[in-house]
Order: sequence, then structure tokens, then C-alpha cells
Amino acid sequence: GAHPALLDAALQAAAVDGLDGATPLPFSFGSVTLHSRGANEMRVRIVPTGDDTFTVEAADPSGTPVARIDSLLVRPVAAGDLAAPDSSTQSLLSLAWSPYAADD
Repeated sequence: GAHPALLDAALQAAAVDGLDGATPLPFSFGSVTLHSRGANEMRVRIVPTGDDTFTVEAADPSGTPVARIDSLLVRPVAAGDLAAPDSSTQSLLSLAWSPYAADD
């Protein structure tokens, strides 16, 4: 396989064209094949197979196959949904400190 950062960079290329102001993010993968290990560079070919699906092929600089994703499904996410939550909203979790007396 390849380093996760390389795979992420390859998948980001599939998300270059936003859908009506939204960013398409990987949602599901079908039939993933890892052909080789240790790649630190990749050339990637992304082929649209539908409105929101792609085939992704990755090879090292010599052309040796590294990975293939037969079906990458992306889903649009609005930029506002990716922002940090407003600090004034109530969180499901909170941090509460309890005093602790040290033994003398």
C-alpha cells in the first residue's frame, strides 16, 4: 500500500470540482485492491463513472500499479458543516474539575 497521506492526496483530486458550492468527500469505497507496498510517490488516474462515483488507479513513477479503487462514492458537504461549532452551543460532553486535597 501507500502512506495514508498519499492516498488522501489522491482522493482530494476527485473532490476538486464542488457540487453547487459543496465539497464532495469520500463516502464509500468498493473493491479496493492494493498491488504493492512502500510507494512514496504516486501518479493517479481518476475516471468519473457517474455523477458522484469514480474509479481511482494509482501507480508509482515507474508505472507499477500501487492501488485501485473500482468504486469511490463521494457525497457533498457544505462548507458550513465543516466549520468548528459555535462555542456558545451546548456540547454533549463537558470537563469538570474536582478539588483534590493532597496528603500532608
